[in-house]
Amino acid sequence: MATGMESTPNCVCGKNNWQDHGGYLGSELQQRGMLCLSCGGISTFISARGGNIFVIPNKRSDQIPQSAIDWINGTVLPTWRARWEEIERARKPLEETICTHFGLPIEATYQDVSEDKIEEWHKLWDELQGRPDYRIPVGFECPPIPAQMPEGITCYIQTSTGIWRWVSREETLKLTEPPDPIRVRHDDFFKQVFTELAGIIGIETVAREEIPNEYCGSKNEPWYSFNLGSNTIKLGPRKRVYAIKIQAPNGFETKQLRAVTVEEYNNTYWNDGDWQGKAATASKIEVHAWNKEQLMRLLTIVVQQCLITKQ
Repeated sequence: MATGMESTPNCVCGKNNWQDHGGYLGSELQQRGMLCLSCGGISTFISARGGNIFVIPNKRSDQIPQSAIDWINGTVLPTWRARWEEIERARKPLEETICTHFGLPIEATYQDVSEDKIEEWHKLWDELQGRPDYRIPVGFECPPIPAQMPEGITCYIQTSTGIWRWVSREETLKLTEPPDPIRVRHDDFFKQVFTELAGIIGIETVAREEIPNEYCGSKNEPWYSFNLGSNTIKLGPRKRVYAIKIQAPNGFETKQLRAVTVEEYNNTYWNDGDWQGKAATASKIEVHAWNKEQLMRLLTIVVQQCLITKQ
C-alpha cells in the first residue's frame, strides 16, 4: 500500500498546491492536515493500516466538518481495520512456510530459533516482506469503499500503486459497514463473561445495560452496568486491563476483594479514592484484572459478598 502523498487530488478550488498543516500520529492512524495555499481551505489526509483516504470539504473551510470526522472514526477506520485483519489472514500461508522450513510451530518467532539459524531466519523474513504478493495479497489492491459517506465532502481512496480513486457518495449509500473486529471480539468476550456470571449468581441471564466506555469513550468497546442488591456494578475494558467499579450505598466489605486484588495479583485497587486503601468497608471501589481468569475470580468475590450480606 502506498503511504505517501503521490499525485494528490486537487482542492475544491481546482488547484493542487498543498502544504502540511499539522497532524496526529496514533497507534492506528496518521492524520495530516492539508492547507491549500491557493484558497486557504483545509483538507485532511488519513493513513491507516487498512488504507489511505483524502477528505476535502466541498466548500472552502478552515476546518473539517464534524460529520466527516465522525464518519472517519466510526465507519472508515472500522472498515479498514477489518480489511487489515483480512490481509493478515491472507499472509499466513506464506508466513507458515518459513516456520515449516525451520520445523517450528506456525506461531513461532525469532526467539524460538536456535542461534546458528537466526541469521537465515531474518534473511527469509526480509525476503518475504519484500515480495509484492505478501505486502499486498491478490484481491487487496484497493481498499474497500467505506459506507454511508456524509454530505459536504469529496473523498479519494488510494490504491496500492499510489493512484487516488474518487469515491462516489451515491455508491457509498448503497453499502453497509462491515462488523468492526474490535467490537466483535469485545462482544464475544463479554458474552462469555456474563454467561459465566449468571451461573455464579444462579440465574438464567444477567440483566445489564450497555454504557459508554468510562475510560476513553470508545464506542466499539462499551462498558456494562448491572445491579446486585443495592449495589451497582460497572464492568468494561480499560486499555490492557478490565475494570470493575462497585457503587455500594450501604457499604461493601472489602477484605477478601482487596486480599486477592492487591496481595495476590498486585493489581490496581481503589477504595473510596484511596489507592490500595485498607478500609474494611467502602462505598466506591475500583479493581483491575489483567485477563479473563482474574476478572471472573474478582467478579465471583463481588457476587458472593453481595449475596452473603444481602446488600
